Amino acid sequence: RNLSGTPTCLYAGTNAPVKNIRTLIKAFSSPRLSHVRLLLAGIKPDDVPHCPANVYPLGPVNREGMVKLLAEAWCLVHPSLADTGPTIVKEARVMGLPVMLTNACGSMQHIEHGKSGFIVAPYDIAAMQESILQMTADAQTALRMGAHGQQECRSELSSGTMMSRLMEIYGNILN
Repeated sequence: RNLSGTPTCLYAGTNAPVKNIRTLIKAFSSPRLSHVRLLLAGIKPDDVPHCPANVYPLGPVNREGMVKLLAEAWCLVHPSLADTGPTIVKEARVMGLPVMLTNACGSMQHIEHGKSGFIVAPYDIAAMQESILQMTADAQTALRMGAHGQQECRSELSSGTMMSRLMEIYGNILN
């Protein structure tokens, strides 16, 4: 991890209404978060006109670009209204980022509220802001929170663990 010099949150995904980007942008429109950057990977500038000065729609980002963004971000934010198991949350936790996600998402099992991130209600702007302020309080906090439970996430999400569980499921079906 090589955190950027400025507190930075990363969102990665689409602009579909279910992703709840409008609520996230409202949260970042507050003076409380004016010192924190929000990078919107996968979101084109035309998709979110009139963004506050601290919100940056990056458009499509390739694999190498995403790895760099994840390495530099202080945290990941995932405000979705419905996601069964967002891959970006798993990738962020394996890389050691704290995550703010909503209780309408899957992957909550990879977040220990207040320790490796925060789980908030989808439209609770105040809770989103507070969680972002806590995760970006300083670089050491971001790194400490990201490291909390990281090894367990790596083990749980490893290819070996997934293959073992998949073989177990198929074994049960065949029996």
